[in-house]
Amino acid sequence: MQSLVQKMTTTAILLLFLLAHAHADDTVAVPNNLNLAAKLGASPATIQFVRVYTAYAKAIQDHGIDGVKAFATPDFVMHSQGQLLRGEAAFKELGTCMIDTPGTRFTASIRPLTVTGTDAVVMMQDAYAFYIQTTRVTATYYWKQNWHKTTQGWKIAIIEKYGGDFDKAQGAKYTIQPEAKSEPAKTQAKQNVVK
Repeated sequence: MQSLVQKMTTTAILLLFLLAHAHADDTVAVPNNLNLAAKLGASPATIQFVRVYTAYAKAIQDHGIDGVKAFATPDFVMHSQGQLLRGEAAFKELGTCMIDTPGTRFTASIRPLTVTGTDAVVMMQDAYAFYIQTTRVTATYYWKQNWHKTTQGWKIAIIEKYGGDFDKAQGAKYTIQPEAKSEPAKTQAKQNVVK
């Protein structure tokens, strides 16, 4: 049991390292030998999906709801407040949960991640950090997402609000924090307070 926990911890550290060294072109540096990552407990399919998810998070950071649209299936569905929303209605509702002010920092955390063949189920925590005057504010949302591997690559098909306890979920946690478009103006805000 200890060996399995050590392998999972090592895998999580390796993948976090890979995500931390993402290139500006939205790709993640992965080891030349995916067999090594597999020996550490992460399957090549999991590593591939985390790379896709990194690009998805970067698209959200840079383009908001249009970033989601770029990764969505044509029949995208959102479960919201007991309603089933499709297409543009789903995107409009999801867009109300996105914060797109200058300097906003977006972080996506996923746990658990289950990749089986051409399907993936992701429990996701969205966090948006931004400033209101000199106060840092974080808005957090929890989602369950169903992804399908299509001829155009991995696409998100279904999203719904997740009511479970994200922090108690089992499995490796992958945290992705794309570079912000522009950092919050903390220094300027602090200078205004001093004046």
